[in-house]
Amino acid sequence: MPIYHVEAVITMVIEADDLAGAEHSAPHAAKAFIYDDPAEVRSITQIHALSELPGNWDGKCFPYSTCSNLRLEEILPE
Repeated sequence: MPIYHVEAVITMVIEADDLAGAEHSAPHAAKAFIYDDPAEVRSITQIHALSELPGNWDGKCFPYSTCSNLRLEEILPE
C-alpha cells in the first residue's frame, strides 16, 4: 500500500496571559481541538523512499491509518 505525506492545518482560538503562554499552550490545545474540528488538508504527496520522509519521521515510525504492524522502514526503500 502506498505511503503519503499529508500536510494539514488547523485554526483555533486559545486564551493565554501572553504570547509565550500561547506558544506553550498551543500544541496541547491542538491535540484537544482536532477532536472537535477537522484539519484542513493542504497537500497530499506520495512518498517513494525513506529519504523523502518529512520532519521527525524516520523508518522506525508506523504510518497513521493502517491496519498493518509494519514500520515505514519495512514498507519503503531507502
